[in-house]
Amino acid sequence: MLKPALAPLFCIRIDWGLTMKSFHSIPALMLGLSAALPANANTGDSNENDAANNTVVITATRTEQSLDSTLAATTVITREDIERYQARDLPELLNRVVGLTITSNGAKGSAASIFTRGTNSNHTLIIVDGQRINSATLGSTAFQFINPDQIERIEIVRGARASLYGSDAIGGVIQIFTKQGSQKAKGLVKVATGTNNTQEIQLGAQGGFEKTQFNLNHSYIYSGGFDSTVSKDPLSEDDDAYINKSLNTNITHQLNDRVSVSASYLQNRGENEFDRSSQGAFGSFEIETIQLSTDIEVNEYLGLTAKIGKATDLSTDQNEEPDSTTDTFETNRTSAALQAEIAFTDQQTIVVAHDYFDDKVVDSTMSNRKTESDILQYIADFEYVSVATSIRQDRIEHIGTEVTESIDFGFHVTPSLLASISWGSAFRAPTVSDLSANPDVDPESSINREFGLKGTGLKGQDHQFKWQVSAFQNRINQLIAWSPDAAGTWKPGNIDKAEIKGVELSFSTILFDWQLSSNATYIDAEDATTHTQLLRRPKQTLNVDLDRRWQKVSFGTSLHASNERFDFGDVEIAGFGTVDLRTAYHCNDELKFQFSVTNLFDQDYQLVNTYNTEGVGAMLAVVYQPVL
Repeated sequence: MLKPALAPLFCIRIDWGLTMKSFHSIPALMLGLSAALPANANTGDSNENDAANNTVVITATRTEQSLDSTLAATTVITREDIERYQARDLPELLNRVVGLTITSNGAKGSAASIFTRGTNSNHTLIIVDGQRINSATLGSTAFQFINPDQIERIEIVRGARASLYGSDAIGGVIQIFTKQGSQKAKGLVKVATGTNNTQEIQLGAQGGFEKTQFNLNHSYIYSGGFDSTVSKDPLSEDDDAYINKSLNTNITHQLNDRVSVSASYLQNRGENEFDRSSQGAFGSFEIETIQLSTDIEVNEYLGLTAKIGKATDLSTDQNEEPDSTTDTFETNRTSAALQAEIAFTDQQTIVVAHDYFDDKVVDSTMSNRKTESDILQYIADFEYVSVATSIRQDRIEHIGTEVTESIDFGFHVTPSLLASISWGSAFRAPTVSDLSANPDVDPESSINREFGLKGTGLKGQDHQFKWQVSAFQNRINQLIAWSPDAAGTWKPGNIDKAEIKGVELSFSTILFDWQLSSNATYIDAEDATTHTQLLRRPKQTLNVDLDRRWQKVSFGTSLHASNERFDFGDVEIAGFGTVDLRTAYHCNDELKFQFSVTNLFDQDYQLVNTYNTEGVGAMLAVVYQPVL
């Protein structure tokens, strides 16, 4: 049984090496709402509103763009959002994003999966501070171990992005930016306790000088958990505990007006218990990223960015029985990137980039795999027309060459209404485990098509009503699946294909001091061979977040609902809906108390067959951020 422990809090280990009909009326409805929204609807803080309207994103094009002008379907979760929602882990935080379905196998820290727009769980590329963290052996990412306390911002781009990022970006890209420094020196102390004997401690400091900014943050989480499985087997009928110790540090220095350098480090490590046919099964994990980068503004037309980094994904499975074996999965990825942005007019930019990464897998017959990539992108933003088109060539050791392309075209119907169409190809390279078992397995491939509309409130409303609709189709071929050969040996092969169609709707507004965000998703994800629904993916989901700040008190509620889904063995899992509540009392600018309740009505539901989810849960936190 895992026990709470405060020491050692962390350990740094760095080893460098180089039905669709119901959606038809949505666009007309949203246009009508945009026109009908009263001009005095915005009674919120104008500075916060301006900041929201000027949100800058990077992931959609690998360059800075305003969120309103980007052509890709993009969602941003800010630090303010993370604190307001009081999410306890990353799966809970991402579960409210349009187009995403999150599943988990039980208690906190259990295996979790992301299905972006109905694609497989290994079709979403996850990046942390510029470093890819998808496992080279499993293909997916243990994102459930990344602590939201260490995150400054998350950008979620939905749709094929392989022409910019290469393998895995079939469904989309999620890029996580850890906490940064600031000129204002502040400390941070957070202490929290909650149901399932959950305990949390966070310590941090950030500040800066004239040309230097830094951030240092450490957090510790322990949860006694609950029984992850419905099984009554004595070997698995126990609570599954979880420990997570995380450290984040970042420093940026401005050498002169044109050159800046930065370094960042993130580590999440700990242990989690799970149920299987042996006594005391548990696993240990470590996710570690480190990056050094420099930005050079050569002149007003040319900017250069160079990065080197390393990411480690380590997990082990074992049990408390004598002479038990330990399964270890470890990927060490060394990477480098060089990118040039050439602005040859005020409206047109060319991006040229070269990426390199080397995957080294411990205890594998194929110990390493190198990938080199070249990217060319053209971006234009004229008065009525916007274009972003790119092509990428990946040269992958043991596999060969893959070329992917994409084009996004936008038309500004009015200053507050943007229509767009997109086409993109993508692929996913076989994992090292796949190639070790079958050297002849080919990469998966896909073609994504998309149409989008997005708009804001009428002029004079401070853009306080925003909406977006996207309709998409994604055809995926050569899907890799494991099956027995003639001799009965299980091997991977390109035997499956899928066709996915869907619609996303999202909108947000500030109305009479209430901040409302809502989204709905319809996805028809089908196995193109058997014509059955892809597993663990509901067709319909709905999310609503409603918040308000009144003097020193803030309060909010969230609704998450989805219809039925299917799991292995043609098992149907019933649909469900959950309601969360949250509140905070701000004593002053430095001290606040937070309290949240999840699954308020104690709904009994499942995301994965035979695995439990948490009942009603509560968390109380004290947060102190003194100005130093």
